[in-house]
Amino acid sequence: MKCLFSVTFHKMEKFGGIGIIDREYRNEPELTRLLNPLVNQIKYWSDRDVRNGKQIKSEQGSGYTTDEKVTVVVDFNVGSVEWRVNQILRHKVQNNQLKNKSIKWVPCIYLNNEGDMASLETDI
Repeated sequence: MKCLFSVTFHKMEKFGGIGIIDREYRNEPELTRLLNPLVNQIKYWSDRDVRNGKQIKSEQGSGYTTDEKVTVVVDFNVGSVEWRVNQILRHKVQNNQLKNKSIKWVPCIYLNNEGDMASLETDI
């Protein structure tokens, strides 16, 4: 099964992040999430960093900028997430946690600064 959603940052002072996160984990306070990073989160940042579970890598893909519409394609059957702009692949990760049907994944947008703005479009 595949699902997709799109995010456009309309204002982004430094950087922003787009991805998916376990619905239960998302509801935890931010400090709890920072102190206990969970495997059930996958985010790609505009500055090209990627968090795939507990692992963080820098300088991955080509990132994205303000006013670019980023489409995230999640394939639960193969366990992959792609970030695309105008159908061009910017980054892709594999994560077998996506195949775990007990995890309820939801879109996640990270706004780094007060005043940052983004919009979400989804096919769900």
